[in-house]
Amino acid sequence: MARRERTYRGDGRIRKMLKTPATAARRFTTEPRKYARTARELGWLNTNGSTWPISLNNLLRYIAFSYEKGNQPATIATYLSTLAKFHTYKGHFDWKNKIRLHPIVAVALQNIKARHHFPVTKQKEPITVELLEQIKNCCVLSEPHHALFWCIATVTFHTLSRIGELVVPNRQRTAWAVRVANLSLQLDAELPFATITLPRTKVHNPSKPEFIVIKATHDAVCPLTAFLNYMEIRATPQYAPKSSGLFVLENGALASREWFLGGLKQALPGINVAGQSFRAGGATHLAMRGAPRLVIQRLGRWNSTTFEQYIRTQPAILVALSEPYTNSNIAQASVNRRPATTHRQDE
Repeated sequence: MARRERTYRGDGRIRKMLKTPATAARRFTTEPRKYARTARELGWLNTNGSTWPISLNNLLRYIAFSYEKGNQPATIATYLSTLAKFHTYKGHFDWKNKIRLHPIVAVALQNIKARHHFPVTKQKEPITVELLEQIKNCCVLSEPHHALFWCIATVTFHTLSRIGELVVPNRQRTAWAVRVANLSLQLDAELPFATITLPRTKVHNPSKPEFIVIKATHDAVCPLTAFLNYMEIRATPQYAPKSSGLFVLENGALASREWFLGGLKQALPGINVAGQSFRAGGATHLAMRGAPRLVIQRLGRWNSTTFEQYIRTQPAILVALSEPYTNSNIAQASVNRRPATTHRQDE
């Protein structure tokens, strides 16, 4: 009997493994295409007439050109990272170390950063507890549509979540939606809470599962109360019976970013808020209550100190943090507790 040879048809798996993720695919292809078009128009070609790999002089020309067009230093750095990945994809494996990380390129980036005038950007207003109460007052919590909207609003605020982690950003990312299977309830614990394991985050790391914890705040905007109210409606047989999604409309459609922001505009007309206002507002709320920065960073699942941009520019925070040191009564009491200084007289 002839021996049957085993074959491994892994070409498809290899192509899938090397395929650029959907979140970065657009930038990965757009920036190199834009560079190639500009290089042909301005004559940034190699001696053999090719565009790739980009020479050191042409890269410096591109940096200067991009800056003169009004791009900020951080944006230019992102473009260079994309070009480095594109070179690797094309087989120019030494381009990043030889060209992108060349000392003269680093000097050029440092100089444009030093000369750059950073404009004052008008940020979205953070959501406050008062605005949350205004949102709640617009909702009839016995109605499924309103119960879902209010649940997402207060949970996003108190868990410092990105709105795109609880609702689907668009139809192409429905696979990332939170499912009922991602939910764990610990209502019999001494401090009841609910846990949602996030299938995907902005800085997704498959080896490190991310989750949010919903606990009671015992006030008018309590996230656990809102969540349990929605889950009671969600558990009824006629509510989205064929959907496995956690945050879904009554007809089974996944709650989307567009749907949520549309409701937000109706609840807070004329107020400059958006999806990121909940994450910023939650961080601001904790900071005003004196929460340590490490706690805010952990609750918001920030991997670096970038979370400080959400709270550093809020005047109310500076007032709250400086109050114990500037209040006359507290400051005087601190002075009175200081040990007296004795001066030894010379004999």
